[in-house]
Amino acid sequence: MFTTLSSKNQITLPKSILTSLGVIPGQKFLALPESYRIVLTPFYNSVTNTLAGSLASKVKPRSRQQPFTHFSKRLKKKIVQKNA
Repeated sequence: MFTTLSSKNQITLPKSILTSLGVIPGQKFLALPESYRIVLTPFYNSVTNTLAGSLASKVKPRSRQQPFTHFSKRLKKKIVQKNA
């Protein structure tokens, strides 16, 4: 299936692919370059990350962003090592 990159650097993915992976609007992805491809890996929230939003008033805004950022950096490092 082909798709086009818009002038806003957005790509529309086919609904059949998204449905088969259980992807929902607002889903976060890890995007990594691989040779001449872009690999998108859906990030599925754990229970703790889901609950973190309900604790927003108890946590400083800066620390709320750390779990996903920290996780994505570690995951990217592992994927690069695996593909090396």
